[in-house]
Amino acid sequence: MDALVKDYLKYMKMRCPKLTETDLEYIGKKLYLSEVPAKAFYLEQNENQTQIGYVLKGLIRTFYTTPEGEEITVAFNKENGPVADYKILEHPLPSRFSFQAIEDSLVINFPYEHLIDCADKIPAFERFIRLILEETFLRTSTRMEGFLFYAAEERYLKFIDENPDLLSRISVSHLCSFLGITRQALTRIRKKILENK
Repeated sequence: MDALVKDYLKYMKMRCPKLTETDLEYIGKKLYLSEVPAKAFYLEQNENQTQIGYVLKGLIRTFYTTPEGEEITVAFNKENGPVADYKILEHPLPSRFSFQAIEDSLVINFPYEHLIDCADKIPAFERFIRLILEETFLRTSTRMEGFLFYAAEERYLKFIDENPDLLSRISVSHLCSFLGITRQALTRIRKKILENK
């Protein structure tokens, strides 16, 4: 078994201590690694998703493309985070999103059939899935609340407060798309922040 897969299984054990060594060995049998070079797609919108990924190294952007061709960024998936359209947990469907590497990335993959098999056979594994879903729900609801309750400047300040490591890793256009603001608005916000220091 690959050393990186073993490290991932240790992480799973840390998150779910009730997983036994036998459980982890069974889970690890069908996990595999993917290298995703910068600008390459891990998965494209409308492509059939057959696995859930976990970013070991790098950064992957989640976005969808509108009928007019505009790309709307909905998430940045960095190290130690999942990367997937979670509708797959109901049953495999074409992805509603594209997942494109911003940096050279290394992803560990959990095939859908194996995921379902492990959930059926290993009760403690369901907790791991629930933890991932809870984290994803929290991230999604926090972003939605940002649009509902915060002005653009507050969304920007909250983003840099919660993700200081990402500012140097993402482009201004991707950041603007994620925050739902124009480049001009971001420039004004940054200028105002500097003036108020």
